[in-house]
Amino acid sequence: MRRTSTIREIPYEAMLPFVRLASRGGSLSVSHAVAGLLFVLAFGGLAASRCDAAGPASPSKPVQGQAPDKASKSGQDKNRAPGLGKPIFYPPPPQPPRLQFLVSYSDESDLGVRSSRLSAFITGAKAPMLAIGKPYGVVMSSNQIIVCDTGNHGLSLLDLAQKSLRVFRPKGPGALSTPINVAIDAEGTRYIADSTKGQVLVFANDGSYQGTVGLEKGMRPTGVALYKDRVFVTDLNSRSVRVYAKADGKLLFTMPPDRVVPVPGEAAKPADKEGDADKEKGKDKDADADKDAKEGEAPPPKKNTGDLMAPANIAIDGSGQVYVSDTIGCRVQIYDSDGKFLRGLGSEGDGWGQFARPRGVAIDREARVYVVDGATQVCQIFDKEGRLLIFIGEPDGSAAALNMPAGIYIDYEHVGLFKKYVAPDFVVENLVIISNQYGDRKVSVYGLGHKKA
Repeated sequence: MRRTSTIREIPYEAMLPFVRLASRGGSLSVSHAVAGLLFVLAFGGLAASRCDAAGPASPSKPVQGQAPDKASKSGQDKNRAPGLGKPIFYPPPPQPPRLQFLVSYSDESDLGVRSSRLSAFITGAKAPMLAIGKPYGVVMSSNQIIVCDTGNHGLSLLDLAQKSLRVFRPKGPGALSTPINVAIDAEGTRYIADSTKGQVLVFANDGSYQGTVGLEKGMRPTGVALYKDRVFVTDLNSRSVRVYAKADGKLLFTMPPDRVVPVPGEAAKPADKEGDADKEKGKDKDADADKDAKEGEAPPPKKNTGDLMAPANIAIDGSGQVYVSDTIGCRVQIYDSDGKFLRGLGSEGDGWGQFARPRGVAIDREARVYVVDGATQVCQIFDKEGRLLIFIGEPDGSAAALNMPAGIYIDYEHVGLFKKYVAPDFVVENLVIISNQYGDRKVSVYGLGHKKA
């Protein structure tokens, strides 16, 4: 997907993909765009990007603060390293920075692994580098960035302490086919949503297979989250979130309750009259969660009553509120932990606070909501009231570019591992980790924080 403009700088015609200009027949005029920008800037704290008065940026002009690109002729690393280039901040100077792009990973070379010189001498060719295939969900645990890798049919494990990359690809009944998302509990148990197998597979901390949540037929899981003694699973086939007991895998309830198609062998609440349409299944084995449910879907409801059309990713905040990205409904639906619908976030469109294909969703300790969009290829950050604070993304060619972003994860425990990438006058409070399905930067890491006093 080709990016139409820069995101960090917003001169007159560079407001796409978030804002359509009136000359293109879009729904938002330039005056609306400027007004929206001033509205966002008024929030304070996390601020949106600036609107330059100098007019459109030249396409050939480098982005301000851009880091060196990957595999340059000089042999520089693709990421900004200490002493190389300028750090990329959001918003850019002169506004106070709140986010910094830190580093990205795609293969072993990004961890410092080099092909064996002895192997190259004997065989005459360098040994191939192990690489991430096609990532979707991403988490971080025990010094590892753990990526659901549909290209490798397993989990790609980037160990930042050991500087190694390996693929967790179990065999037997626990074999993975299309792992989409993963959640990890305090004991290190992994819950992996596999959309092709129609199950959530469970593995202990040592990698041993423990069983499944959900039955083999009928469900198409795309997201999984844990809260207390429950497992929350987004299901494309029933257009709902299915909530199971963590201890025995028993189905407890669904959200919303009136859009459920019972899975054979499970006692679920009755489906509504649209149940027949719900049975239609996507054919894409690669399981881009947002593609599989487009055919046969009912039209969007005029009023947001908590319905889900294509639930993709799910996250739960510290108070138990459940956030579900709906790629067809173009919004994030929010429920309490017992399934009561609370409100929606966003709407269809390419304006500020709108979504074209929302995917990964995450919440930090300050109740800020992060949503990545696979169509506009940006990440928007909202406050707990649903107001847009800032958005991040770069044009193609930048070290910080997002390329079909899918998953996002907020981490507080591993900030120290990225200290060497942080600008001297910046303090990182937490990490923002985003997976990209295409390009040579499959996992991008940002730091949210503030400038040193």
